[in-house]
Amino acid sequence: MSITMRDLPQHEERSLVTRETARVPSSILGRAAAWLYAVIWRYVRQTRKRVARGQKRVGALVKHRGPRPLQKVFVRAQRIGPAYGLLYGGWTLATAATTLATAATQRLADRLRTMEGDRGVLGPFLRDYSDNTVGANRRVWTAWDWSRRGEEWNQSEEWKQSLIDEVLRPYMPYQGRIIEIGPGGGRWSEALLEHARQLILVDVTERALEVCRERFGDVPTLKYVLTSGTDVPGIADADVDAVWSFDVFVHIAPRDIDEYLREIRRVLAPGGVAVIHHHGRASKKGPDGWRSPMTARLFASLAIKHGFILERQFDTWGNGFGVRRHAPPPEGEQRPPENRDLISVLRAPES
Repeated sequence: MSITMRDLPQHEERSLVTRETARVPSSILGRAAAWLYAVIWRYVRQTRKRVARGQKRVGALVKHRGPRPLQKVFVRAQRIGPAYGLLYGGWTLATAATTLATAATQRLADRLRTMEGDRGVLGPFLRDYSDNTVGANRRVWTAWDWSRRGEEWNQSEEWKQSLIDEVLRPYMPYQGRIIEIGPGGGRWSEALLEHARQLILVDVTERALEVCRERFGDVPTLKYVLTSGTDVPGIADADVDAVWSFDVFVHIAPRDIDEYLREIRRVLAPGGVAVIHHHGRASKKGPDGWRSPMTARLFASLAIKHGFILERQFDTWGNGFGVRRHAPPPEGEQRPPENRDLISVLRAPES
């Protein structure tokens, strides 16, 4: 009759391990394997006690890993040899150490990115940020369901209209030549098209441009441009009066925002304005949703580096609507809750 470790209660399981341990030859490898198992088993027992006392949040580790896999390997190692048990034990420890080191490295990288953003520095951890890349944005928005034309992000028509009346129209020059970066389904393009002498829609996906073509048709004052992700091809230097972008730069990696700002500065005429919605406060626990780890200070620093005048950064307007606040504040509330997103108004120097 064959009895496996799974068939035994925990106290009998320990007895079986003890009997199996006694059979190990008194060689150096055998002693080492027994010592290694004793160390691991002692650590697991201590960890269980700490979890019971609430000192460490490692219950999942003990629950899912536990000593049983180690005991089974140890018993099987006796059939293969003590060297196997020693090497497997070393591999187990190395794997656990690698997992812990990876988690610690990620936490440290998140914290270092936050510190760089808080100080307005595009340091190595923000520059090497691997999410929100051009490729990732192209994949996400190509596969997006644009049947609602992006209007699903409007919690109310009142909120959308307030943004048009209080931000878009006051800053976008009437009858000017305007670029919109990231039109998506044309959510803001309709208002811009009525306001501009010529509107240039720039997007990283051909799919979004197709949706806009279907919506607006071949309007003579409308131009479509496919970008590589950080440029505005086909537009001459100092050739446009304004740039608008909302709900786009929040999803762009900091190093790509840096390149975009350089390009926007190139195409803006003297005195031209750029109104850009972006993430404004990085979380110490990592990025907020699928937003890039941009901060207000870093965005301002990058804009100034490329020769812009930073006129304003704000998150609320009019009667209390906000970038991520879709209704006015309750009556009597003096200060609206802090938003993580901001709108920055950049101005190209007159000369």
